[in-house]
Amino acid sequence: MFGQSLSSGIDIDDNGYQDVAVGAFLSDMAVVLRTRPVIQVKASLALPPQIDQLETLCREHKTPTVCLNVTVCFKLQYNLTSDLLHKPSFPHRFYFHGNGSSNSTSGRVRARLGQVTCATHVAYQRKDVRDIFTPVKFEVSYSHRETNTHKASFKTFPPLKPILQQSKGHQNTVTNQVQASANTNQLPANANTNQTSFVRSCSLVNCSTNMQLSAQLVLPDQQQYFALGSGQAIMLKTSILNSGDDAFLPRLTLCFPNNIHYIKVLQNQNNVVSCDVTQEVNSTTAGVDCSVTSLLIAAHSQLNINFLLDVNQNSTPGDIIIHVNTSSDNYEKEEYLHDNSISLLLPLKYGVNVNIHGFVSPTSFVFGDEDNTPVDCYAERFNYTYKVLNSGPSRSLDTVVDISLPKILTPYRHRLLQVVDWQSSQGTCSISDTTVSVIEDCDVPEASFIQNLIFFFSSTSTRRMFCGRSDELCEWLECRLGNLEAGRDAFIQLEIRLNPAVLLQAPGRLGVMKLESTAMMSNPRESPHTILTSKQPVAQVVVEALFTQKPSTTVKLFIIVVSLVLGLMILAALIWCLWKAGFFKREFQKKEEEEEFKRDSWDYVPKLDKRQSTA
Repeated sequence: MFGQSLSSGIDIDDNGYQDVAVGAFLSDMAVVLRTRPVIQVKASLALPPQIDQLETLCREHKTPTVCLNVTVCFKLQYNLTSDLLHKPSFPHRFYFHGNGSSNSTSGRVRARLGQVTCATHVAYQRKDVRDIFTPVKFEVSYSHRETNTHKASFKTFPPLKPILQQSKGHQNTVTNQVQASANTNQLPANANTNQTSFVRSCSLVNCSTNMQLSAQLVLPDQQQYFALGSGQAIMLKTSILNSGDDAFLPRLTLCFPNNIHYIKVLQNQNNVVSCDVTQEVNSTTAGVDCSVTSLLIAAHSQLNINFLLDVNQNSTPGDIIIHVNTSSDNYEKEEYLHDNSISLLLPLKYGVNVNIHGFVSPTSFVFGDEDNTPVDCYAERFNYTYKVLNSGPSRSLDTVVDISLPKILTPYRHRLLQVVDWQSSQGTCSISDTTVSVIEDCDVPEASFIQNLIFFFSSTSTRRMFCGRSDELCEWLECRLGNLEAGRDAFIQLEIRLNPAVLLQAPGRLGVMKLESTAMMSNPRESPHTILTSKQPVAQVVVEALFTQKPSTTVKLFIIVVSLVLGLMILAALIWCLWKAGFFKREFQKKEEEEEFKRDSWDYVPKLDKRQSTA
């Protein structure tokens, strides 16, 4: 049976195609392989190469409208869809009159073998089309028309449905194909000649844009760095200049580490710019994607966008790179791309402003009074208070304050000051053990009589007792205060005892002795990550030691003896002068004068009558 069916060309179902019957020997069954038509469709879709919006060839509702003819050539039923490349946020730019506002239409054609059948549809352009940069793409999908199958009798076979043969890579669809335009300068360089584009008046070859980006960081107080902890924001100024043709759907993208936070766009009252923050999960970078609501930066126009950014106050110091990039949906020549991206350097540093203030009570004392001899050799007591204030804007890391006090009266080795107790509101303090060794004995050698005498009669002068950097002749107290936040302060209190007898050693003592105590911040220092906004903080506290004007016992005795000797010498000299002047020879002359002026007695009878003659 199989050979007979091949040789005789049997058509069992009378559909015009040869069938094959296969049977088995000594079997009452046979298998019939029926043949059905296989249709191979070669479809095409033709559109004009360009769309000129100034040519209104059609009338829609008595209004001139831009339109184009869409020719579909194939032989079956089809669905025609317009503007496949339209932006998702925009409506379709073309519609078909027959379906109102729909962007698709359908139709049927009767095709014959070997013949081309075409159908033409008019696609109307919408009035509010703003996207004239994206090419226009139409698509046709076709299929074999479904036919009603009549119920066949039991003596005949039911008819078979024809099938469409699909070529490789196609799903019974076809897109528009056009011939290349003669005016190639009006098409972008990356335009597909199988797509229809809008006519544009371009100044550059291939309608290239030329986006020129400039950006600048404006830091608080016009500083060259950003001070961590200041709580202030950063302004990023950007400017986009389009020196080429129109740029459709311009975009501006920021990329920075996730310790930078986007706040808003400044001076964006009319929502000219719309921005969205993007950050991937477990990513150390964040981004901001901004688009222009006007959808277009016209040729030779400029757009300024200012951003307000914030910095995480717990960030570590260092340099941060902020990347700024601009682009659009239009073609831009490669030689114009070099100024589409900018990388800005943002230095993050600690801005430290630490001030130290010192106080002492009492501020002066009198020494050298022998009438007030104390029992304890360290008779004078002082309370020192130092206030360490961080005015910010950043925290002061590992703050260390060194306090120095004169330990001895140079060149003698007896201890002058003794630190009895110290306290700090935060951190710890310790006394350095690298200073010079001193004599702790209270028996201080006294000055000689001659030295005391010379010192008493000498003019009053002043001696400053101060400490230099790393001075071994001073007592050093190191206070590690740790991290000092901006706006916080710390207090250091010292209790000091002083031995006044040390100041009486000569030579070296003077009438006024100024004991200077210095508190200096040794850490943090100026470094690549730390900026001291003011000079190295230093506080000086002065205690004045005033020598008493009372003379010592030996000086008193010397003054008394000298005074007596001088008095006697002066008296002797005076007597000698009087003697030389004859003061002691006037006694005989006085007696003669007394006899001359001597009167008679008050007796009634005179003893001598002067009127009587003596003869």
